[in-house]
Amino acid sequence: MALRPVVLLARMRELISPAELTSVLGLCTPPIDPTSHEWAALTSALDAYHHADQAGLDLAAARRLIISAAVALTEQTQSFAPEEQAMAADAWRAKPWTTGAQA
Repeated sequence: MALRPVVLLARMRELISPAELTSVLGLCTPPIDPTSHEWAALTSALDAYHHADQAGLDLAAARRLIISAAVALTEQTQSFAPEEQAMAADAWRAKPWTTGAQA
């Protein structure tokens, strides 16, 4: 599974019910367990990025943390190009799922 959809799903976790999230994550290949340590690491990395962004801090380390967590979650061993790493972090920053309110 590509990193960007995983990051988007992790960010959207607060917008749908836990049952819906579990159902959607179960459709991934391989299925993602929302109770796994890897999922918790990705959601924590996204939260850390959000806090760093709000505090006006350098986001490079937060981006690397998101990518590392997403790779661990998807169990991919390939290396990702900087463009793909940036796309995953941009998915978080773009917040296409918000309705204008700051998440």
